[in-house]
Amino acid sequence: MKNLITCLVVCVMSGATFADTWTVDDDGKADFNYIQGALQSAVDGDEILVMPGTYTGTGATIVNTLGKEVWLHSSGGPEVTIIDGEGVRRGIQCVGGETSNTIIEGFTITGGSALDGGGMINIGSSPTLTNCIFENNHASNDGGGMHNYNSSPMLENCTFNGNSSVERGGGIYNYESSPVLTNCILENNTSSDGAGMCSYNYCNPILTDCTFENNTADAGGGMRNSWYSSPTLTGCTFENNTAYGLDWGGGGIFNYDDSSPALVNCSFKNNSSNNLGGAILNYYGSSPHITTCIFCGNDPNDIDGSWQDEGDNTFDEFCWPDCPDINGDGYVGITDLLAVIDVWGCTDCSDVDVNLDGIVNQDDLVIVFNAWGACP
Repeated sequence: MKNLITCLVVCVMSGATFADTWTVDDDGKADFNYIQGALQSAVDGDEILVMPGTYTGTGATIVNTLGKEVWLHSSGGPEVTIIDGEGVRRGIQCVGGETSNTIIEGFTITGGSALDGGGMINIGSSPTLTNCIFENNHASNDGGGMHNYNSSPMLENCTFNGNSSVERGGGIYNYESSPVLTNCILENNTSSDGAGMCSYNYCNPILTDCTFENNTADAGGGMRNSWYSSPTLTGCTFENNTAYGLDWGGGGIFNYDDSSPALVNCSFKNNSSNNLGGAILNYYGSSPHITTCIFCGNDPNDIDGSWQDEGDNTFDEFCWPDCPDINGDGYVGITDLLAVIDVWGCTDCSDVDVNLDGIVNQDDLVIVFNAWGACP
């Protein structure tokens, strides 16, 4: 019996496969000193652990995941683990049919440059990206930070900052693609169309708790949706985005050609357009469904074009502060009220001018009354 059990164990063990862990360190104290070497040796199910450092390459792309289902991650996080295109090559590409089982985690991708997808390009591939930063990447066509073609990657806790493209999608460009973004930040990106994100031709991205801030484009400062592209946005914020063009507009979002996103619990604050739709512009059959959203401080107006009011939306000329606690004690009360009255009419009292409109007056008093009580 003992011999039989031993034989069975040996047979099972001989048929089993075990995932390997490959280490990468740019100072040579690991299995590889460059990421691509580890990817070439890895097989599905392997782990690739990358130590802090700056990783670059000599070809057109630094990292090609080769269609492999691997967990490529850093040991120290994106602040200290850099994939640097040095302004002459792309950072990452997934073009081998990667699925969500290809996981990329904890990198900063910067200095990427390419025709499309300076930071990253996905073609027919949908990897998972977590806790990554795409910063200062450039595309001479579309998708400075990321270009998705027939791809639907999943992104969580990722930031797209300071990316640019000549045409569309300074941060992210989608073509026939529907990525899923959760808790992501798209800020300070620039392009001609859709500086934060541009979706073109039957795209239906899903965005939850994402922020679009300080993005600038000719049309669609924060986002542009074109040709039957209708993303779903829940709990997203559009703030200080700008459409500078004189022909179109949409400081926050520009919807074009039957693109009708669903917006729920979103806020549009202080976005601007030099033409139409400080917050949202809708054109040619586009009519977004808007529910429980906040609009304030958008210039020259909030929404141009058709839209579906699903209820509980609020509109205000100014964006009032959440907590006008002037004396900083964590409570809005009589002391804050007396502070406003004491400098009534002052035009140089920014510490008491709670709505920052240049004068202390009844508007500030109303804000204090409305916020009476403990700060949230």
